[in-house]
Formats: sequence, structure tokens, C-alpha cells
Amino acid sequence: MSVPRLELFVHGSSHAGREARAQVASLCESLKEHALQLAVTDLERQPDAGKALGVLLTPTLVRRDLPGQPRVFGSFTDLAATARALALPEVIA
Repeated sequence: MSVPRLELFVHGSSHAGREARAQVASLCESLKEHALQLAVTDLERQPDAGKALGVLLTPTLVRRDLPGQPRVFGSFTDLAATARALALPEVIA
């Protein structure tokens, strides 16, 4: 089984981007025994990076290692729902 690869797309240092970084860090900490890989892409610095994936809104979190690359956007405060949407292991609240 491959290591889950996540990519978080944010726009600059916006409040939503800062919150998303903290929420995704909490998600990764909750799933630390599953060795998630996380990349953060700032669309302010790399505007073309999200275009290839059709990322229109930020923050957007994409699971890159699965066909169809499931994604969620907005707030990731509900870690269990975020994990389910991305087909990640269960998060115990």
C-alpha cells in the first residue's frame, strides 16, 4: 500500500490559508502512524500549479496518490470528515 500523499493549496498568507495549514497539521498529527506525505503549494507564488489540477478555490486539500485525486476545500476543522472524504484511515475524535 502506498503512502498517502496530500497537497494543500493555499493563497499567500491569508487567514484561511493559515487556518488550513494548522488544521492539516492536526490531521497529519492524528494520523502520524500512517506516514502521510504533505506538500503545501502557495498559488500566489505558483499560480500555474493549481491550474493543472483544476484547483479554483483555496484552501484545497488534494490526495495525490489515488485515482481521481479526491479533494476537499474550505475548512478542515472536522478532521474525521476530512479524512473520510480523502479515503484516509479513520481519525478518532
